[in-house]
Amino acid sequence: MTATQPKPDTTPPGKVFRAKVTGRHAITLPAELCRALGIEVGDSVELVFNGDSVELRPTSDVPVLPISALRGILKPYFPDATRESIRAYLEEEREGWDEREAAHDRIWEKKWPKGAPSSG
Repeated sequence: MTATQPKPDTTPPGKVFRAKVTGRHAITLPAELCRALGIEVGDSVELVFNGDSVELRPTSDVPVLPISALRGILKPYFPDATRESIRAYLEEEREGWDEREAAHDRIWEKKWPKGAPSSG
């Protein structure tokens, strides 16, 4: 068998595989195990904790929803909200941000005035 030929898929059930845990708690799955389970680069897997053992199995990725899919998600919590009331609320919050930022700047300037010598 050459390096360019695929290895046959003849992994017997119960075969034990070993992998080393890195400093970042990552493991590299043996190629034979990946072939047997149909795991490819970029696939997701689930690890199920069973007390003193772990079951590894392929899983489908969680779908990424477009922003448009989130439209109306808060409607049950704010049933009387209208576009106008939401815009008014956001404008009020934005005004508050400016006031809080200005207050923060005043506090910062009192503690660390510009032009004062730095300690360090």
